[in-house]
Amino acid sequence: MYRFYDSISINGQSTKDTKIIQLEIVFGSKKYIRTFPMMQEDGIWKIAIYEKNIN
Repeated sequence: MYRFYDSISINGQSTKDTKIIQLEIVFGSKKYIRTFPMMQEDGIWKIAIYEKNIN
């Protein structure tokens, strides 16, 4: 993962409790975009790596 980002934005498909974060990195002549879902749990924003099982 890179340490510095050229752009950090919230995707338009985000909801109140789930935000889609896009990180834009320009490294030389290449441009990379990384997208991460973040979920709010107990007032703390966490990267949602795994889906919750709904049973």
